[in-house]
Amino acid sequence: MTAEDAYTRLTGSCSKKEMCRQDVYKWMFKFNVPKESQDDIVNKLTENNFIDEQRYACAFANDSLRYSKWGKIKIAYQLRCKQIPENYIENALAQLDENLYEEIRKNLEEAKGKTIPDDDIQKEQKIKAYMYSRGF
Repeated sequence: MTAEDAYTRLTGSCSKKEMCRQDVYKWMFKFNVPKESQDDIVNKLTENNFIDEQRYACAFANDSLRYSKWGKIKIAYQLRCKQIPENYIENALAQLDENLYEEIRKNLEEAKGKTIPDDDIQKEQKIKAYMYSRGF
């Protein structure tokens, strides 16, 4: 695929959903975009505001909380894996709705508690392990 074709397709993809730099590089690798033009494409997408990692971090954090029901620890870890700058991650986590966060945490704890018999000695430990795995 040529650099022009890749740029055109990426502008369409970035218009439909938020993408970070790493997502764009993975996409270009998948479609065999020449390596020498990849950085130019990413820079052009960033200049034209198709890629904004701060905006991506906020959208990712919000969607991960609402739909995947992840806690802040797991969200931050996933954003670090995508090489998002730390200050963007902190800002995105600060913008999360605290009431919604606590409501989701409480609902997950209650739901997990119902699946474990009351006579189980390790019930509290199992709930804590589950919540830890969800990033709370």
